[in-house]
Amino acid sequence: MSGAAPLKEPLPALVVGARLRLELFRADAVGAIGALVDRSRPTLSQFLGWAMDPIDAAAEAAVQADMERRWRAGLDAGWMIVEDGAPRGMLGLHRRGGHDELEIGYWLDDAASGRGVMTEACTMATDVAFGIEGIGVVEIVHDAANRRSAAVPGRLGFSRVAAFSSTPVAPQESGIKVRWTTTRRAWLKSHPTSSVLSAT
Repeated sequence: MSGAAPLKEPLPALVVGARLRLELFRADAVGAIGALVDRSRPTLSQFLGWAMDPIDAAAEAAVQADMERRWRAGLDAGWMIVEDGAPRGMLGLHRRGGHDELEIGYWLDDAASGRGVMTEACTMATDVAFGIEGIGVVEIVHDAANRRSAAVPGRLGFSRVAAFSSTPVAPQESGIKVRWTTTRRAWLKSHPTSSVLSAT
């Protein structure tokens, strides 16, 4: 599910909602995001291969720089999820799949879980996606064993549409990926008012 053409222009660098902000991952935030990963590594590393080993500052800076390059190219937005001025995790909106699709990926600091933060952040991202001309489908893909990740598209009202094999890269992965989607028509019917106050 890759190889889609870039968007005509980059996704917003800043998305503001009632409680949360989605802010493009910046070089000056590398240390803060690295600290979140370190704190939540026991949880994140169960299903995310990149979280299994400590990441040094130089490697994290390289990840941030690549995210910014891809953002400028219209391929991704790598947003920090910010609440009360502090990062709580990351959310990516990726140009993958078909010509009319975007995919959401995410991870959350353990300390921020259980309060609806990720559901709210994904709602904002979906509203942004369907604000783009030509985008008709938003998807979320996760490992079948990752119940925490699975709860998010279920709460959002996405439909589970497929499952496929995938080579495990983290200890708790099942080797089965689950794909959830929502269409523009279905989303706007259930979310007639956007959660996004501004996007720039």
